[in-house]
Amino acid sequence: MSAEYVSWERAVSGIQPDDSRGKLVADSYLDVSIAAAAERFASGEEWAATRRLLPRVSGKAVDVGAGRGISSYALAKDGWNVTSVEPDPGEVVGRGCIERLAAESGVSLRALDGAAESIPLPDGSMDLVYARAVLHHTKLPGIACREMARVLRAGGAMLVVREHVVDGEAQKAAFLSMHELHRVYGGEGAFSLDAYIKAFQSAGLDVRRVIGPYDSPVNFAPYSTEDVWGLCAGPFVRILGWKLARRLCGPRTLAGRAAMVVGGRRLSRKDRRPGRLYSFLAAKAG
Repeated sequence: MSAEYVSWERAVSGIQPDDSRGKLVADSYLDVSIAAAAERFASGEEWAATRRLLPRVSGKAVDVGAGRGISSYALAKDGWNVTSVEPDPGEVVGRGCIERLAAESGVSLRALDGAAESIPLPDGSMDLVYARAVLHHTKLPGIACREMARVLRAGGAMLVVREHVVDGEAQKAAFLSMHELHRVYGGEGAFSLDAYIKAFQSAGLDVRRVIGPYDSPVNFAPYSTEDVWGLCAGPFVRILGWKLARRLCGPRTLAGRAAMVVGGRRLSRKDRRPGRLYSFLAAKAG
């Protein structure tokens, strides 16, 4: 890492008290109170959509690259037996923070020193491997996927969410140049959509779902379903007007949900923003 960058721990500690970055802190769940951040995440739209993707409701789960532990907390509250794997020992963003979250919340979490490329768990020991915004931080996502597949039992599921996608090196450079936190700590990254899919396949995993930027709150959070409905419901609004369209086919109606499925797929296909978010559900052969 270049001498001009600071550690992730120092980067987050530096922005937490900065009022001008309050939205970034909130959107990234970097609140000073880790218990408050974790509970807000667990009760939010992103996690509700994540829960619907999981093929089972409990078992042994590993949260790889667990960071502050917000996803570990959500999994544990839902009934999973969770092991958090995180290379950073920090009290603000790493294993120390996860241990503090467990102590403050009373939720059982086990935090281990490790990374996506080196997980300190036995072969085939996990029912679920979950990773939020992890693969784009690796140098070789294929190696990370093979290691995550190693600890997954036969028939188990791997859910990898919120990965940055770019179309080529020029887009990657553009994305990194405008990423506010990357400019401080230098640890962000991105790959092509094809590179992620090949990484899963090289690990012997079956990719069951590829979820585009507008397909689910898993990717479009912190924007809400209401926000994205507004983008998808354009034809209804033009024909019916905003108020009538909202009443007849709003985001909670059957017609509105159908519009979001169709419109979300269309928007995802058209989206070429540098660093757009994709998620992936894969499975290990039984």
